[in-house]
Formats: sequence, structure tokens, C-alpha cells
Amino acid sequence: MSKRKVLYIGFEYQNGDVDKGKSLDIDFFVNSINSIDGYFASGLYIDDYQGDDREIYILNNVKRKSPDLILTNISKDEISDGVLRSLNKNYMTVNWFGDDQWRFDNFSKHKAKLFDYVITTDKSSVNKYKKIGIKNVIYSQWAAVKLEQELNINEYKYDISFVGSYSPTRDWIISKLKLKNINVKVFGMGWEQSSKVDYYEMTNIFKYSKINLNLSNSTPKDINFLFYYLYKFFTSFKKLIQLKFNVFLKESTRYLKNIRFFFFYEKTKEQIKARNFEIPAAGGFQISSFAPEITDYFSASNEIVLYETLNDLIEKTNFYLNNNQEREKIKKAGYTKAINNTYQIRFEKVLSIIFNN
Repeated sequence: MSKRKVLYIGFEYQNGDVDKGKSLDIDFFVNSINSIDGYFASGLYIDDYQGDDREIYILNNVKRKSPDLILTNISKDEISDGVLRSLNKNYMTVNWFGDDQWRFDNFSKHKAKLFDYVITTDKSSVNKYKKIGIKNVIYSQWAAVKLEQELNINEYKYDISFVGSYSPTRDWIISKLKLKNINVKVFGMGWEQSSKVDYYEMTNIFKYSKINLNLSNSTPKDINFLFYYLYKFFTSFKKLIQLKFNVFLKESTRYLKNIRFFFFYEKTKEQIKARNFEIPAAGGFQISSFAPEITDYFSASNEIVLYETLNDLIEKTNFYLNNNQEREKIKKAGYTKAINNTYQIRFEKVLSIIFNN
């Protein structure tokens, strides 16, 4: 029996930038679907094309490949509405909407009508789609790409680590932890004395860290966040008095941006992310910010440790750093749960719904 053909249209490199490395969407979508019996997935990568050239490139190559399903993960205007309408007329199409917790009203609900199916990672958005006439809604979730073959037992390089890009919220949290003598090794873009790590390096960090922090990047509700950056902004004037003009300009600009972030950043709701599954799948123990529905996937304090306030995080980080037996028990249970939370399993269900509907 011939395999059903799934064509993923998107970037080969992150946001089309070669310097940022390969897009994880290739592993998430293309490679994961290829591991499912009965399906063949390929990618149509649009990095090198803009405007009309991109539209022509997409339409010509989709026609040549003649897929049974077109899968996209648009988050902006990577593919024009005109091209999406044209694809939808001739092929079955589906888009992965991964930020509906905070982008449903200003993005997703406007784009959803251009697809036969929508996948949302936000349970509460399912009914929102249905209320605007989008009936073919599939609730799925971020996941892990693959599982570590065996658990690391007491062989650690780091006590506490965090992997993720810089955000004002994360900077505030890590600064407060350090003030409590909780030193976090940070990896990721935007941090001083750190850089982006690839997926292999990231999973190794998870595996060889006693504690992996999964920190929120949404706007915190804690007013102490604002007070912290106001204080940092005013103390930056010391650099001006010391005639360190470049340092003053750099620091004061950053602190002002972080103050503005508190008032204007639109992401105010927590959400489950891939990291929640990637850490245990790599054999790591995690302390994560609380997100709605996270306990649908992990048992709190048994398979994952969740925090809701900064003081709660400080207390739990200290506790699990000093209680090896309890930490290792939760790590093992989290790994066992991660076995059923890979993209392969997610897409087995998604594709079954689409092709058997």
C-alpha cells in the first residue's frame, strides 16, 4: 500500500536565518511523521524566496509533489493569504497554532479560516474556534523529539541549569536566585557570556544537570518585578557619574525596555511548551513554572515539580538540590511519562483524525 504524502511548508533554518541553525520544525514535524508507518513527509523550504518569487516557488513545487496533506506552522505572514487560499482549494491543509493562549484573538482566528484543519495547543481555544465556525479543530500539544536511551544516575556536570533565550522575566528570576546563593548555569541566546546551544547539546545539559529550570517568559504578575528594574535603572546613573557613558547607555536602555515589558508585553498567560517534555525525555529532573493543563500530562510533585511564585521556586530549588533520593525518584517517573509524549505519538493521533474523518 502506498504511503500518504505529507508536505511541510516552512523554513529550513530558524526564521530563515542560516546563522541561527536548522529549524526544529524539521524534527518536530517532518522527521517525526516519517517515523510513523504509512506516511512519507518531506519539506518545501522557503528561506531563499521572498514576495512573488516565494508564491510562485510554493505553488509550482506543491503541484509537482502532489501531497495528500499540507502542513504548516505559520506564526506571521511567512506564506501569504493568497497562497494559503490557493492551496486550500486544491489540497487538504492543516496549520499548527502553538501560541493560542495569547495569540488567538490577534492572529489565529484570522488565519484559521484558510485551512481545512487547525491544531491548537490550548485546550480553552477549542471552543473559541468552534464559536467562529471553525469545526475541524484538533487539540494536541508540544512534545519531545526523542527519548534518551537510558537514565543518567548521579553523574552530573551542573547543579542547576537553565536553557532558553533571554527575557526580562527570566533575567529577574535568575538574578533573584543568585541573590539567594542559588547559582544557575545559563545557556541560550541573548545572555551575557552565553550562546545558543543546538538540540544535542541541550539534551545533554538536561541529562547532566541535577535540576533543570523551565522558566516563564510571560509578563509576571509580581509587582516586585517592576520595582527591581526601576531600582536597576536608577542605580545605572552611577555609571554616568563615573563617566562610563557607554556602559550607562547600555544598562539604562535595557532596564527601560524591561520596565516597558511589564506594562505592554502581550504575553500574559502561561502555556505548556516543548521544554516540559524535552527535559524528562532527556532523562532530566525539572522544576517548571505552572501552566494550565500541565497536570493533564504530569503528576505534580510525582513526575514534575511546579512553582507558582518566586519564593516557591527558591524553596523548592533548595529542597531538591539537597534531597537526592526524592529528586531521582521524580526524575525517573517523569522519564517514564515522557515515553508517551513524543511528536511521533502526537502526529499518529492527529493524522488518524484527519485521514479517518
